[in-house]
Amino acid sequence: MIKRHSIKISLLSLVGAFIISCGSSQDQNSKINFNLSEFTDDGLRERPKGEFSAINYEFCIPASEETLKEVQAIDSTAGVMKGSKGRSGCTDKEWLVIGSSRQPGFKTVITKLASLKYIRKINETFWE
Repeated sequence: MIKRHSIKISLLSLVGAFIISCGSSQDQNSKINFNLSEFTDDGLRERPKGEFSAINYEFCIPASEETLKEVQAIDSTAGVMKGSKGRSGCTDKEWLVIGSSRQPGFKTVITKLASLKYIRKINETFWE
């Protein structure tokens, strides 16, 4: 009886660890609020009539030059708008960052950004 119990606990621990490790990549992908499969590697999205276009995207970061430098080391298109909340709803302690999909290795860039713990979500920017 004790052996079965310890085997069940070990198996549950293993399953739990697997779910946690898989969940982290799912969490990363769930931060990106647009479909990456619609984009080419150069960041162009195919439209219904066979047209291709780039998008801008936005996210919030903690308001610090060090954090901004880390983001810009990943995404060379990243620009900061320190006074704007954007659609992402940045707080007073955050800065809005806007990037462009039009860049080599776009999918890799956006995935690396989503892996940063302090980025909650990445939204497409709609200019009005």
